Amino acid sequence: MLNKRTGRIAAVLEKVRGSRLVRKAAESRVMKRISQSRAVRNAVRVFRAARYPTREEVWLIVRISLVGILILGGLVFLIRFVLVNGFLPMAGLSPS
Repeated sequence: MLNKRTGRIAAVLEKVRGSRLVRKAAESRVMKRISQSRAVRNAVRVFRAARYPTREEVWLIVRISLVGILILGGLVFLIRFVLVNGFLPMAGLSPS
């Protein structure tokens, strides 16, 4: 299945590379200037090194995110609880 996909992708890329419009755009000064940009080169380098995460990596990210959300939510809840039900009523202030 993977070979079938890569074959289709390769065929599309060949069509695009053979396109007269794409060649003309690639030869233009603007495209040459953009392709020499450091930001573009860095982005291309990152995209070449990037890959899809495995199922285990995705679940690890989800678990870490959920734990972070729960910790942050718990801290906010405690701070609001102390300020609304604890400190403010003792000081004689209304929590509004």
